[in-house]
Amino acid sequence: MLIPNLIIYSLLLSFWGVVAGFIGSTVGFFLTPLAFVLDAVLNQAFEWYKFFGTIGIVGLGFVFLVATIWLAKVMIMATVSYTKFNFHLMKGESRHV
Repeated sequence: MLIPNLIIYSLLLSFWGVVAGFIGSTVGFFLTPLAFVLDAVLNQAFEWYKFFGTIGIVGLGFVFLVATIWLAKVMIMATVSYTKFNFHLMKGESRHV
């Protein structure tokens, strides 16, 4: 029972890494307006293409936010389900889920 647990929990851990990457991307997308303002102040130049690009990236951040929340919920359910399955299996109960 050790080998399957090592395999499944390492897969779950790698998928949690994907969730962490989505969280980092979402935070980065939402910090883009701050970088835009900082760039405009330091360079003393306002450029429209950067402004509209910033608006687009913030919109993409909202899409990533929804995807991140959904993916985190799925990963929480998968991790909790597999852990409960293991507890029932170790206790020797006939009902495993």
